[in-house]
Amino acid sequence: MHFLASLLVGKPLSIFLIAVGFFIAYLIVRNFSHRRRAKYLGITTIFWLLYAAWELLIKIKTPDADIRVDLLVIWPVIFVLSLFSIILLFFKCEK
Repeated sequence: MHFLASLLVGKPLSIFLIAVGFFIAYLIVRNFSHRRRAKYLGITTIFWLLYAAWELLIKIKTPDADIRVDLLVIWPVIFVLSLFSIILLFFKCEK
């Protein structure tokens, strides 16, 4: 958990790069595969971008914030959504 915190907390550029990775995956899946999978990757990209904007705002407004209760909500949502999007990439959805 400490590794994750050191990678993401107070580093909006790192978070933005993760969002770029999901966006690239979105573009690839949208062009070559199922649109439903691409939709979830797009939603995940938007959430990562919102998180990057939120981290930038926190860094600008309160750079000395020690206790980040907001991460108790943000991280589980981002984690579940990212995991779900990645699982959909590797498993074929039959309709």
